[in-house]
Amino acid sequence: MLVLQHGFLSGSAYWQKQIDFFSRNFDVIAPTLPGFADHPCEGTAEGESRTIHTVSGYVHYLIALLDQVNVLHFHLLGHSMGGMIAQEAALEFGHRIDKLVLYGTGPDGALPGRFEPIAASRQRVIREGPRSTLARTVASWFVSGDRDPSYPHCIELAAAASVPAILGGYDAMATWSSAERLHRIGNPTLVIWGTRDRSYHRNQADQLVHGIAGAELAVIENCGHNVHLEKPDRFNQHVFTFLGRD
Repeated sequence: MLVLQHGFLSGSAYWQKQIDFFSRNFDVIAPTLPGFADHPCEGTAEGESRTIHTVSGYVHYLIALLDQVNVLHFHLLGHSMGGMIAQEAALEFGHRIDKLVLYGTGPDGALPGRFEPIAASRQRVIREGPRSTLARTVASWFVSGDRDPSYPHCIELAAAASVPAILGGYDAMATWSSAERLHRIGNPTLVIWGTRDRSYHRNQADQLVHGIAGAELAVIENCGHNVHLEKPDRFNQHVFTFLGRD
């Protein structure tokens, strides 16, 4: 079983090229987090929306979902904020994870190398609404910006996110770090990083590799934050080789 966990402003459709490829050899689950894409925020008994504001909260949502379909053991691939979720899942539920792929992510949720501070993006969403912030954010994920063929689909997914989910995602990232806990991750781990990633600089990938015993690094040249869309064949092959290795 392979679980593909999307990141901030994304959804399960983000992984379609990977679902098509990996479904030949694995059962694949690609959950959408509450409030993102086509998944509404969960409601409480009183009918009020419940937004997740912590990375651990996302982990427990994911594990509960897998419990519902009786998935006890799985490979976990997480992208960006989904990579934070994957790290936290390995720390809290590592006995259930076979292999771990941390892609376009790092141990510092505040994203010190991001194109702008998380707090600035958050304030802009509150002040101006999400549209301009989302367009700028999604464009930063590609080497060719909004000219990338995948940009329209990605901006469509981003625009479907609810404002509470967006703000909850910012809160979750800004208050999370695994930097002092990486040594506790014992799962075989592959780290994937694109050389032109504007969200996570190389030092973030290096911290993961140096902090997790035995972790491997795959560096893919001339890609931004969305390697799986810019160079899907290379991305898929790196992951497939890693997962298939004894």
